[in-house]
Amino acid sequence: MRVEKPSQDAVTHLLKMPGNIIQRLLAAVGSLVLGVTFTPVVELTAVALEGSWNVTPANVLIVLAGSMVEHQQVVLAGESSYWRCVHAAYLFRQKYFHYILISGKNGEALKPLLITFGVPDEAILIEPASVTTRENALYSKSVLKNLAGPYALLTSDYHMYRARRCFERVGVPVTPNPAPDMVKRSGDLAYRWQGFWQLTNEFVKIGYYKIRGWN
Repeated sequence: MRVEKPSQDAVTHLLKMPGNIIQRLLAAVGSLVLGVTFTPVVELTAVALEGSWNVTPANVLIVLAGSMVEHQQVVLAGESSYWRCVHAAYLFRQKYFHYILISGKNGEALKPLLITFGVPDEAILIEPASVTTRENALYSKSVLKNLAGPYALLTSDYHMYRARRCFERVGVPVTPNPAPDMVKRSGDLAYRWQGFWQLTNEFVKIGYYKIRGWN
């Protein structure tokens, strides 16, 4: 049986394929770099994740602890925790809420910050055990059994989609009050890539939580 050799055109096509793949990959990477760096895609994605909301008075404002830093064995508020506290204290001083419940591991480290910003000591409650968003919802629910509603929830804008649904999933209805975290920081070109990777991580978590039935 005669075996025909591939034509010269076919060989040429095969040799060109790797180059085409590399070119397309470089074009995709270039488009991503330009899109993230020079367009408001990070800000718009954070806005979409925070959803529609209005500041509504409630009895308890639940504040989720975010990033924390440890310096010489002292735990301090990280960037996201700091801005959440700033926003929470501002809303509290406007008399929208009677209590603030800080939920999250090392959340007690945020209490002095809130006091500094004008929130009275007796108005601050701590849930210090949770280390995930789902645990924020579960453990806060136990604390809230002794506090009448309604309840409001404060976390970073890009985190609100998943956090709100976690609370509602465990039977704690909340009104969202997102802190304008990524929305504000994305105005800085140097921050946008950090925001992009945070959003990527958040979308992975959203997918995982949906698979587990947690939101």
